[in-house]
Amino acid sequence: MIAGHFFNTVVGNFSDVNKIHYAYEAIKWAQQRGIASGYPDGTFKPNAEITESQFAKMLAKFMAIKDNKGDIINTITPIVP
Repeated sequence: MIAGHFFNTVVGNFSDVNKIHYAYEAIKWAQQRGIASGYPDGTFKPNAEITESQFAKMLAKFMAIKDNKGDIINTITPIVP
């Protein structure tokens, strides 16, 4: 394996998060659980600020909070290591 290729491996389809990024594992974890999905252009923008709405949506998915109909917002099955 070529070292440069190893370090350029990205999280999912996020072109801006490689294995040497300090938050690589956390972003990978959140993506695998459906908590964070990134942007339509294939980036995650790990250094960008998020809105309150984005934070609330991620928190609701993480905590599997139910909506007003009683449906669990998080429909992704958690991955157990």
